[in-house]
Amino acid sequence: MNLEYTEDQVLFRDGAERFLSAEYGAGARARSTGAEDGVDPANRSAFAELGLFALTVPERLGGLGFGPLELAMVLECCGRHRVVEPIAETAIAARALATAFDAPAAQRWLPPILSGEIHATVALLSNADIAEAGDADIVSGAVPLTRGAPGAGLVVLLADTGEGERRAFAVTPGTEGVSVSAKRLLDESRGAMLTLERARIPSENGSLAADSVDQLLDELTLASCWKALGAMRAASGQTARYVQEREQFGRPLARFQAVEHMIAAQSVACEEAEAAALLAALSMDLGPSSRIRAVSAAKNKIGRASDVVAKNAVQAHGGMGVCDELPIAGYFRDLAAFRAMDGSARHLDRYERDVLGSGCFRESAILGTDAP
Repeated sequence: MNLEYTEDQVLFRDGAERFLSAEYGAGARARSTGAEDGVDPANRSAFAELGLFALTVPERLGGLGFGPLELAMVLECCGRHRVVEPIAETAIAARALATAFDAPAAQRWLPPILSGEIHATVALLSNADIAEAGDADIVSGAVPLTRGAPGAGLVVLLADTGEGERRAFAVTPGTEGVSVSAKRLLDESRGAMLTLERARIPSENGSLAADSVDQLLDELTLASCWKALGAMRAASGQTARYVQEREQFGRPLARFQAVEHMIAAQSVACEEAEAAALLAALSMDLGPSSRIRAVSAAKNKIGRASDVVAKNAVQAHGGMGVCDELPIAGYFRDLAAFRAMDGSARHLDRYERDVLGSGCFRESAILGTDAP
């Protein structure tokens, strides 16, 4: 396994970092957080021009043809700069259109997504009620929370009937029977409860294998892990600089042993999180078992590591660490939102079931035999 980034990967990541550093300041972010749907059209167009939505779309369909790792590297930059726009959701929805839908559907929806005219998202509808009606399907059900759904031009709906059937639908939120109840999330991005009541959706797509649905959901989890890693790195770096500058009892905070241990703990937590995130990204194409184990392990590991970084950052800054006047408060909320979402308990359970089911810890014949 090669752990060195290629020249193209580094160039694209550095380009995204330069753009965000120069163009995505407090004003640009405020335009999106102040918008009703949480997305400023000018920001969205700029991200599209940079190629972020086209990252994992095949070149034959107008994309850049990169994989999950390249998207993850860009999302680390987004986490560092607290980007609230649904970049990961839109990019993964675009890839789903390119791989899971028939050609007419992909050709209809990909151009406006890749150009930044609209943004898109992905939602999992569990226990969906689906009935065929000629050239359309009648779909009912509810998705409790979907990031990026407010204002989305398209929702790639992954419907699970609970009977082993998986379907993918291209849903326009304005369709009759589809309602979107927007919510402002803890990290200031937008999500929504998506409800379908006998929504009539054209049958322009086919079935999805169960693992294809799981892989798309794992890609979303992987994306949130790398974005959290970026927030962790930024919070850790800002805390280290702050304790060098802030003086107490006549000397910098950084010279107190307890503070030194806090900064060291943050650094170790970031390194462990990056190792877990990188393993998960490199495991996406290694088969279901490797992917499941690596992604769920990363979600659990980064969740615990981010808690260490966030709490130590606030501790070092004191009361100002939870005030909007300092960026640390924003990173604290971002990391709290990460830990609360994407099913941390579910991922821990899934990891345990996969590891135990693999037989990795099976006892030898001697230990497994009852003594006479």
